[in-house]
Amino acid sequence: MKIRKQTKLNRYSKIVERIFLEKYREGMNEFSFSREDIVRVAKKIGIKLPKNLGDVIYSFRYRTD
Repeated sequence: MKIRKQTKLNRYSKIVERIFLEKYREGMNEFSFSREDIVRVAKKIGIKLPKNLGDVIYSFRYRTD
């Protein structure tokens, strides 16, 4: 059984949530964003930037319910 690191998920969740709130508009089924958005948002909200930016997305696809 794999134990999740709660602080990592919280940090990633905050980044993705902020990107979602910036980009989502009512009625949208999907939206896209770039790695630059991850960098920009992490700096904007004062979160230490993950070393592996791809892990932010990977964690939501495969490690988060």
